[in-house]
Amino acid sequence: MPNSPFPGRCPQCQGPLGQYADSCPFCGTNLTGLRSEAPQGPALQLDAPLHPVAAARPRPIRPRPATPKPGIVARMGVSVVAGAALLVLALLAASAFFFLRATSKPIPLEAPPVVSSTPSPPPLNIHGIVLADGPRFDPTDVLPMIRERIVDPGDRSEVHLLGIVVRGASEGAVNLDSQGASVTYQYLVVHRDPRAEKALERKGERVEMTLQRDPPPITRVEENPSTKTVTEPLCVWHAAWQAAVASGLPRTEIMDAVYALDAQGKHGVWSFSLRNQPESNRWIDGQTCAIKASQPAQVNPPP
Repeated sequence: MPNSPFPGRCPQCQGPLGQYADSCPFCGTNLTGLRSEAPQGPALQLDAPLHPVAAARPRPIRPRPATPKPGIVARMGVSVVAGAALLVLALLAASAFFFLRATSKPIPLEAPPVVSSTPSPPPLNIHGIVLADGPRFDPTDVLPMIRERIVDPGDRSEVHLLGIVVRGASEGAVNLDSQGASVTYQYLVVHRDPRAEKALERKGERVEMTLQRDPPPITRVEENPSTKTVTEPLCVWHAAWQAAVASGLPRTEIMDAVYALDAQGKHGVWSFSLRNQPESNRWIDGQTCAIKASQPAQVNPPP
């Protein structure tokens, strides 16, 4: 390594020199003989201009990173969305077309209903009880009216049900306009005799009222006031008839029915059977409409 530094520039090309350079890096001038002649001073002048050769060197250009192009999957997604949008627009246009085409047709006017010239039959009035629908009569609908009809107004006599006898029922109702169809109600009426010596002495009578096309008069016969009676059915007629049909009786056949106490005298029971076929009996509980296997007590049939 040289022992003494050179001046800051080459004496030949004035290029900047290092502190211990043996030759000029720009022009190649040998600086060994000039070592002793070099004046002492700063090794490098930082503010000196660059050599023309160094200044003319181009600066390296760094390449910019390439912008990533959208992948195939992204392009396919855009295509699918665009296709779906076009399909929706096409469907909306088709719907609007068919809607306008349908609404443009004239709406046909319906013909007015034909009014029948045959007047509806007047309501039936049997023993003072008005029945609005005689052909579709429900035997349990008129129980309150029957109780009021068999005693005089203001009479405080006790009225208890003994039984109900239904004849000629079909399709869940009784057609009182048809021949042979009837409903008979049997009640026990207990009177207190004001002429009796004992206030607890009572007198009973059986009262029968039949509703049919040509009804017989109401009958009253003496009856033991201690005769067992039955509560009115909670399983009304239509529900009991449906249970009888569910047990196997045909819906369209003519049936007869009786409501009375069961054989043990505890509960009311409906008994259904086909006309003239007593072996087809079905017994329905008068409170729950359940099918039973016991036979009800016999009630006195109307004459």
